[in-house]
Amino acid sequence: MPVQSEIVPIRFTQDVDALNLQIPVHDMAMEAAFSCEAVPFVARENLPPMIDLSSQLSMQDGVGEVQSLQVAPQTHPAAALLGSMLDAEQLFQHAQTFLRQQDMQQLWVTPFEAGSWLRATRVQIGAGRLPASREDRARLRQELLNHWEAAMARSLRRARLAFLTRQPQLAALTVTHANFPMQATPNGRLQPGYRVEAMLAQDVVKSAVEALSRGLRGAQVSHEGWDRIVSVVREEAGEIDLKNTLARVLQALDDGSDVDTLGPPLPRLHIPQHLYRPLLLASTAQVSQVGDQLSLLDDQPVALRISPPPLNDGEARLVWDLHRVWERISRLPDWAEVDVVLLRNLAGVGVGLFAAEGFYPDFLLWLKRGKDQALAFVEPKGLRHQWPADKFELLDTVVPTWAFSVPVRGFVLTTNTEKELQAHQTGFSWSTAPACLLAQDLDGDYVESILRHLRTVMPAMP
Repeated sequence: MPVQSEIVPIRFTQDVDALNLQIPVHDMAMEAAFSCEAVPFVARENLPPMIDLSSQLSMQDGVGEVQSLQVAPQTHPAAALLGSMLDAEQLFQHAQTFLRQQDMQQLWVTPFEAGSWLRATRVQIGAGRLPASREDRARLRQELLNHWEAAMARSLRRARLAFLTRQPQLAALTVTHANFPMQATPNGRLQPGYRVEAMLAQDVVKSAVEALSRGLRGAQVSHEGWDRIVSVVREEAGEIDLKNTLARVLQALDDGSDVDTLGPPLPRLHIPQHLYRPLLLASTAQVSQVGDQLSLLDDQPVALRISPPPLNDGEARLVWDLHRVWERISRLPDWAEVDVVLLRNLAGVGVGLFAAEGFYPDFLLWLKRGKDQALAFVEPKGLRHQWPADKFELLDTVVPTWAFSVPVRGFVLTTNTEKELQAHQTGFSWSTAPACLLAQDLDGDYVESILRHLRTVMPAMP
């Protein structure tokens, strides 16, 4: 698709090298050493699954469901219901095939451990569905194999994390780090910035005409009529000149007069605590103050594509809340001589909790006091479709044990209500929630909770 492209430069708000901010680095030598380790699968170290086959039965009247029959579920050992359809030896053989296919043969599974895991697995099923039908047993077998594969993968992942964190390493963040986006100019020179692209006018016209055609389907419009319609659309669309669209922003950035109006031609967010400015926003962020303007591209006539991707709603809220909360508390005696530094972490190229884990938190947040500092991984994307038990275990159990010279912690933020979270995790309540899971409240109290937690793990002031 033809596009016009321009670069929006970024400006560093602080001397990155002088700050000496510490970040975890991936140790390739330790990674290679772990690949030679034999890892035993231990059934008792893996929480046995509870598989639910207690779906409700219903009566049909030929048109739709008219009554649900509530049947209290019963709990039974999975092995008792499966019978000969799946036993310990078959489970062991499935493990050998799975580990070979996934190139995970360093995980050592024995028939005894496979049998122990199978015997510990339980099933919930309605009394009216006993004895279990062949269809239920086939469904149970497949679900149990899925859980079995997940348990093996989890065992290897846990062993890997434990091995790699025996001697964790830190390195200083510098301006050459991949978290500072670089773009190539037409002459081949690299400069820090975003690449912003817009569709050419003919593509906008084409899209508008196609949408109009779908809306008028069935209407009698002559060829001459369509020609007049298209000519009007072309006239109204005009020539989309991205260079003119961005000129005002670029000039403001150059002369230092850019302010947080956050309106067209580009939505931008500046806070002193972030290591570079501006941050560009993608969608409307919800804030509690009526007078705060966070309107974005709603009125723009052209869709823009921005690289690195602009902040989504949850990410924008974190940045905004950090700004207003720090403005409020930074003058208090508790926070004397303390600095806050934020950096957006780019997925795939930024700081990951070890490359093969694929976990790249959205932001790195440092609390700094003199030479002392503490680092938090913060992920404001929240919980979408599933309960990330492995991530919670990583952030709550593994990360705090790292023997870094700089304390490291991790947090997941969510705007979900307690009821909504119960759809992901049965019996969820905030009173028993993982310590790393915080509600992204409108008042921004979660930001102060993160900052206070980081302060408690920093070395005490002399």
